[in-house]
Amino acid sequence: TMLLLPALLLLAATACAAPPLKEYPAGDERFLWLGRTLRNASAAVALDIEGASAMFVVANATFVGCKIEDRSSGGARVGFYLNTNLSEVYRGHELPADIPTELRDPNPSGRAMPNIRSAVVLTSPHQELYTMGSGGQIAGLTIAYTLELLSEWQMIGDSADGRLSVLSFLTDGVLLPAPPRPARRLIVLGDSLSSGVGPGFSVPPSGSPCGSGVPQDDVANTWGSLLCASFKAECEIVAASGITIVADKGYNLPLVFPWALGAMARSWRDTPRMAWDFAARPADGVLIELGENDCHAFKCAEQPYLGQLADAYVDFVVNISAVYHNPTLPFFLTLASHEAGQSAAMQIAIPRLTARGYHVQLLNATVPNTLNGTSIDNGCAGHPSAVQNMLAFERARPVVAAALGWQ
Repeated sequence: TMLLLPALLLLAATACAAPPLKEYPAGDERFLWLGRTLRNASAAVALDIEGASAMFVVANATFVGCKIEDRSSGGARVGFYLNTNLSEVYRGHELPADIPTELRDPNPSGRAMPNIRSAVVLTSPHQELYTMGSGGQIAGLTIAYTLELLSEWQMIGDSADGRLSVLSFLTDGVLLPAPPRPARRLIVLGDSLSSGVGPGFSVPPSGSPCGSGVPQDDVANTWGSLLCASFKAECEIVAASGITIVADKGYNLPLVFPWALGAMARSWRDTPRMAWDFAARPADGVLIELGENDCHAFKCAEQPYLGQLADAYVDFVVNISAVYHNPTLPFFLTLASHEAGQSAAMQIAIPRLTARGYHVQLLNATVPNTLNGTSIDNGCAGHPSAVQNMLAFERARPVVAAALGWQ
């Protein structure tokens, strides 16, 4: 009997052991990638344009994580989200048959997680594995997990060959079919007012250490991200600090717009530039929040620059409409949170575009610096705060809803 005891203990330990971790390449079809990304031959997914994200659903796990290769020079902020509301995740589609009946309750045992942001991490070249959920927090639940890049490529600080690549996801649970792609899609093209500089990476901003560079960047708190979330639309945000719209006046967004990754327009000497596939991802509306940096650098309310800025708006709208092969694509020349005089050029460009058959309107989402006598102009680096971004979203939503016929 004594000789059998070690063997019995070994069998018991084996029976109680957690299932082994399985590793799935990031390019697996069960991961829904949104925003601009680039897949390579090894099924890894490269990303550097803020807001790019992956969503996937796992049941009965005690660990969910991801492997990220960081070859940037500054690291990036990445947010992890957990959502137990599967009806929202699958948006009216039938839930996968793989989900057991007992796991379909959206609020099992009072443990609902309505798309909470569970963690924000700073990636590092010295770390590859990151935990998205573990232990009792996720055990026994079916959860939609989301990984989202919160930092813009300007803040990440790509080196000559630097980039971020999500290599794989790991779990001891059951990986279910990918959620459906959202039926709606908005494009937000802008500068730091759209990229996330200002609202930090927690709400309220008074609780956020602003720091410099990456730590002050959080695209999820911007007016554009809030707008997409409100409409349950896929959001493609291409925005960067200091960027302009007029050619030869600094680093302008029309140079970045054609490419899958933002850094491709600048410094990736050893990487072939990969064009973004516009035909595969049609847009319902395009919001252009640009011109403020042009106006900071030049007197944009005066000639000849006023005319140059108006021409730049016209040229960009014509170009975007062409790459989407959609002459009736709705455009919004947008003032978000505040402006520096660019509205004068927008008001010249809009009738010119309308006369040529384009659907363009001014979207004024400027907001005050105080609310009920209290300053709300306390975002990082002199940029709009999370509260100002929320107010800008509230001004923008009814205009966009009316133009697109959305609720």
